[in-house]
Amino acid sequence: MKTLTFCLISSLLFTLAACDDDKPSNNNTNNTNNTNNANNANNANNATCGNNVVEGTEVCDGTDLANQTCVTRGFSGGTLACATTCLSFVTTGCTNNNPVCGNGVAEGTEACDGNDLKSNTCVSLGFEGGTLACNASCSLVTSACTNGGGDGVVGDACTDAGDCGGVSGGGLTAECLTDPTGMGFYTLPGGYCTSTCTPPANPGDPDACAAVGGECVNVMIASYCVKPCADSSECRETEGYTCSAPPGGAETDLYCLPSMGK
Repeated sequence: MKTLTFCLISSLLFTLAACDDDKPSNNNTNNTNNTNNANNANNANNATCGNNVVEGTEVCDGTDLANQTCVTRGFSGGTLACATTCLSFVTTGCTNNNPVCGNGVAEGTEACDGNDLKSNTCVSLGFEGGTLACNASCSLVTSACTNGGGDGVVGDACTDAGDCGGVSGGGLTAECLTDPTGMGFYTLPGGYCTSTCTPPANPGDPDACAAVGGECVNVMIASYCVKPCADSSECRETEGYTCSAPPGGAETDLYCLPSMGK
């Protein structure tokens, strides 16, 4: 009898143990959850830049621009791209017909805007070194450049190019012009801060000179940035400059220029 009782008890205990093994333990569930969480975290942190899928901290990835366009980034149009790091957008292909000075992005004809100097430096502008800056009018400031010292804009007096630091950037090269003919037929008293330029394809369109207070006009044998005006009071009258049409130009197009002759 004792033997039979022992066998029954042993069988019951074995059955209970077997049933308990069929149930998932809390420990197994927790381990599964922890593994899934770890995998999700790794997927977020281990984003693959270059697979055309925005992941983790990426703002874009190849052709995946996260529904962003030039327009959503504040431009008027153009083609937005993604940087090779996948951490920023490339807006060089965007256009803006109405650049906003002060938004920190050098757009259109702006020579600079805030810290955006369009990759210009004192050295690239012809100075020996120093620190290039941008003023509130989105024109480059070269006063801190070595051998700089002047930030003259179009039409200002000068003795050399170093006085015309405000005429730089956007394809312009500052110079102090005294004789546009190169032969002494026509002089600009006191020097004239300017730059050679390329007139716009369509008359009336903005050109590079607009960013530095000028307009690209053919003067004698070349095109230069000259200062537009409505009245001679805007010009250097004491030096002989008046608000007048350039030689051979339309009478309605007025600029700060001196009288003909030496």
